[in-house]
This record gives sequence, C-alpha cells and structure tokens, in this order.
Amino acid sequence: MSRRTPRRRIPVALSLLVVLALIVASCGDDSTTETEAQGDADETALDDGGAASEGAASDDTTGEPLVEVTRSSLGDILSSGGFALYLFTPDPPGETTCFDSCAGLWPPLEGDGTVEVGAGLDAERFGLIDRGDGTMQVTYDGTPLYFYAPDSPGTTDGQGLNEVWFVVDADGAAVTSTAGGGSGPGY
Repeated sequence: MSRRTPRRRIPVALSLLVVLALIVASCGDDSTTETEAQGDADETALDDGGAASEGAASDDTTGEPLVEVTRSSLGDILSSGGFALYLFTPDPPGETTCFDSCAGLWPPLEGDGTVEVGAGLDAERFGLIDRGDGTMQVTYDGTPLYFYAPDSPGTTDGQGLNEVWFVVDADGAAVTSTAGGGSGPGY
C-alpha cells in the first residue's frame, strides 16, 4: 500500500496542475478592465435618472470622458463615471498620501496615458502621478483625485468628512460647503 499512495498522488497533482492551467488561461486577455466595466455601469445609472452631465470628449477605451463636469446641489463638480471626485487636503501638490486602508475607502482615480475630459474642462490642467505601486493617479492642477467607496452614482456622501475630504469644483478647488452633501441624491 505504501507504493500506491505515491502513485495516486502524482495523477491528483497533475490533475490539479491542469485545472490551474485552465483557470489561468481563462483569465487571459480580457480587454475590458474593471474600471472600464464600472464606468459602463455608472453611465447606465446616469441614463436611468441620474445627473445630467456636460461631457463631450471621449475616453479612448470606453467612449466616455474620464473626467467631466456634473451639476450637483453643491454646484458644478468633477465626476467620473457618475461618481463625484474628491480631493484630500493633506496631499501636497503632485503627491498622494492616501495608501493602504485609506485608498480602500478613498480609491484613487486611475489613468493611463492622456486624461480625456468633458466639455468645459481644459485637458492641459489634468495630469498623472505615479502612486509608487505601478498605477498612475489622475490630478487636476497637481491635486490628486479620489472616489469615496460608499458613494453611489449621484451622491456625495464623502463631502466634508473629517474636514479634509471635499468634492472638487469645475475650477479644481475644494467645495467646502456641506449643504447638499451626504446621503441621497447629491446631484
């Protein structure tokens, strides 16, 4: 019996390797990224009664602007895929200080190459900074842009949190008013 145990382990191990290889192969070259899929879902949410955006330029991958101006109860603010964009006041210009658990709650707006923007925005004011982990974060006049993970399309639940997180207006400044922020339709 001691001889059969090694023989049975080899076919089982080979079977596991084959299954693993099939799984890896199935994860291969999918051209739609998670961010693009989220942007597509968010646009659908906007079409179903969300905010009316003013965007016109398109992102090379989704056919939509990466950043656009959206009308909200806080005024005209920056958004991406229907989600409000925020700035973190402790960030120095051109740098991000939000990593690990902070970035879990406040995910960075990531970009790749040129930042496509909607109508009313100057593309030259947008840039990308290296987050140090191989991803690039979109900036507006050097200020890193973030989402607030608990937000839904059309809400600004992160507005004014801890007095350091604020939505960004169309001029790139923090909207420090909390009127209209919080739960519910913020746009």
